[in-house]
Amino acid sequence: MLPCLLYLAILGLWLAGSFGGAQKLRSHALIIGINQYSPSDKEAAAQVRGFGNLDGAVNDALAFKMLLTARFGFRSSDVRLITDQEATAERIRKEIQAILQKAKPGEQVVIYYAGHGSQVRNPLSQEPDKLDETIVPADAWRGNIEGTLYDIRDKEIARMVYPYAKAGILVTLIFDSCHSGSATRAPSGRLGKIRKVESSSIVVEDGTNVPALEEAGVLILTAAQDFQAAQEYYDAKGNSHGAFTYALLQAMRQSSKRESVQSLFLRTRAYLKALGLKQEPVLLSNEQRRQQPLIMTDNETEEQDASLIVTVVSKIPQGILIEGGPALGIYENTILKPVSRRLLDIPTPPRLKVKQLIGVNRALCSVEQGDEDRIQPGDTWEVMQWAVPERSRLRVRLPTIHLSTEALERQAVAFAARAASAGIKLTTRSDAAFAILYHGEQWQLQNATGHILARAERLEDLDIAAANGKDVFWQLPVPENLADALRKNILNRHMIQAVTDTPADYLLAGFYKAGITYSWLREDIRSEAAPMPASSAEIPVTDASFAKTLGDYLVRLARIKNLLTIENPQEELRLPYQLTLVNAETKQIHRSDTLLEGQVFGLRLELDTAAISSWNGKCAWVYVFVLDAEGSTLLLYPRNGNVENLLPPAGQLPKSIPLGAERLLRVTPPFGTDTYITLFTSEPLPDPFLLQQKGVQSRAVEHPLSDLLLGTSETRYSSMGNWQIYRQVFVSQGK
Repeated sequence: MLPCLLYLAILGLWLAGSFGGAQKLRSHALIIGINQYSPSDKEAAAQVRGFGNLDGAVNDALAFKMLLTARFGFRSSDVRLITDQEATAERIRKEIQAILQKAKPGEQVVIYYAGHGSQVRNPLSQEPDKLDETIVPADAWRGNIEGTLYDIRDKEIARMVYPYAKAGILVTLIFDSCHSGSATRAPSGRLGKIRKVESSSIVVEDGTNVPALEEAGVLILTAAQDFQAAQEYYDAKGNSHGAFTYALLQAMRQSSKRESVQSLFLRTRAYLKALGLKQEPVLLSNEQRRQQPLIMTDNETEEQDASLIVTVVSKIPQGILIEGGPALGIYENTILKPVSRRLLDIPTPPRLKVKQLIGVNRALCSVEQGDEDRIQPGDTWEVMQWAVPERSRLRVRLPTIHLSTEALERQAVAFAARAASAGIKLTTRSDAAFAILYHGEQWQLQNATGHILARAERLEDLDIAAANGKDVFWQLPVPENLADALRKNILNRHMIQAVTDTPADYLLAGFYKAGITYSWLREDIRSEAAPMPASSAEIPVTDASFAKTLGDYLVRLARIKNLLTIENPQEELRLPYQLTLVNAETKQIHRSDTLLEGQVFGLRLELDTAAISSWNGKCAWVYVFVLDAEGSTLLLYPRNGNVENLLPPAGQLPKSIPLGAERLLRVTPPFGTDTYITLFTSEPLPDPFLLQQKGVQSRAVEHPLSDLLLGTSETRYSSMGNWQIYRQVFVSQGK
């Protein structure tokens, strides 16, 4: 049974021995993405369950479709895409059945869904909570009017898939949706969209047994536990995605096609955690399937593991429009060469250069070489030279108010006295029962779910009776005169971007404690174990170095985000190894994300046998360093310069490679979230200790790759060799 709504279930039924010799694998895909849930003429009906629209589900569907066709060799004619109002309950059921019936034993079927998820009560269910998880079609609002369930339950999907899986069809299910419990309020009152609608009031009675798909060979990768939220995330270009889909696609396009599912899952999970979201993905499969690739490819496709084929969509006055963009790792300045034989036979084959990205799946190119007239829609191209992707800048928000600092403080003093007389305890904890926030030029009193109970233009006029005797989170905006000074001091940094209408990483939040103080506060603080700190120190407005201190904190936060989110270039440098922590006492690999006080560990590279066949045989210089929540980095390996860190040893491919001493690190206070970063490079760093920095770095370290990783300069396209970076997130705690 599909265990939760958050399925980015991504899997496949791969039967042992299904692919022999030169067999050509036929692959089929059904891809569904729904952003629009609230037709204007049915808005009242839609609001019964909170059918809010999404921003990134269609982007996810387009990006996943493109990755399957461009990198994994799926034929466009074998990929069905339905979006928004096309994706009705009837259409989805028919399309699932049709694609399963079309496939033959030994062929591959991928079914991907991005949209809302929900639940429905089933008193006969064998699950303890008596709830069935559902995906929510675009016309699910009709159920509010007709009294009929339009949601598609997990049990229905399992029953449709199971007989075809047992018959030998390689079934892949992919669902990025959710059912979540309550979520903590964001301090600004702004949350990234969650892929969830309220449970239907309709009750189903279905006590029949549901087949366990993983026992039939299906691999299921869920985006989160069924009590957690599946959140949307904005990339460096401001495009919205499902956070799990974004992390998964990053891992897929930066890995070998033969990488094991287990390895791919761990890297996807690490990337998701690096985004700071409290989503815990789940991998369900048998052991054999865990060691196989996620998407199976035929022999012909496997020959060139790094190949990526894109197509010319049209020729317009501004240039050549191609189907390919950030979803495939294509960024500005990427150079493309033709694949079509007609263009290759020209004495001077044309070259294209990406000059502008259009959403997640298209780009505008200029002709860098050759005759533009020879280029036609439908021509196929591949990447000749990758460009380093743009860094994801730290997004910050300065909520402002048209008052001076002095006037705001007078209002704060008066309000604090009024709150005290009503028995209200003002707190800086955003999970308090109530919150008072300034948003949209109004003061608002909100309850724990974010519902607005009262609002007023002036703080002294805000009705706070509903919060009498309770804890209230109170956040002050920034006076305009103070904001102007801060913008000049802070927001001109190359790693920082001010935003107003999209979610931010941090906002400048004010608090009153016998005077007004400000700190950078993480806008979405649902995850207390995120690698990004929840807040900076609080700085009084009377502090002589107020702007500089806040600026230094912001640079530190930007450095952390840069290391957590920077994308790998697409060049081939993939050692078939993964970093592991080894318990120095038991000599066993540490399998948990939690590190306990007093534990002692060494580092080791473990061989990923599924990735060996795609390795090009080249060695790489290996570096390991750890990033803490304060923005400091500590080099763990190598500790004695570039000595014996060119791996694997020439002519060898050992199962494990120790990195340094067996007792390399001990878990001690202060506890928190640390990110362990492994760096593979084709060229050695002149000084490995360039990767060790304390707090805010004030100057560039004058090495292109180190500058790029540590965010100390605007380096993007300098020659910095071939490199890959991998992250693992651990939380240390006391016994």
